[in-house]
Amino acid sequence: MVVANGDRIAMEPTFQQALDVVFGRRASTLPGAGGILEPPSSTTTTPDGGDGDGDGGGTVPAGDLGTLVDAATDAADAAQGELDRLRAILREIGALQDQ
Repeated sequence: MVVANGDRIAMEPTFQQALDVVFGRRASTLPGAGGILEPPSSTTTTPDGGDGDGDGGGTVPAGDLGTLVDAATDAADAAQGELDRLRAILREIGALQDQ
């Protein structure tokens, strides 16, 4: 469960735990989390470069929660497009196997 309050974001197994972390009532239970996740202070690039070839690389924009949500939505839309393309290829393979 992810909870955000302003620029404070917490990810925990339950909503209540995430709320407690965001409001400073408890430390994060996730290994290595160190508590609250703060938004990045600058743009970062993921390891694969993000050239749109579907290999998982990409650029994560700096900014507020809205900017990050928009970027996540765009990434999810791109991923859905790739899944649709993969399904079409699998259908073609299936049709060839049925011949």
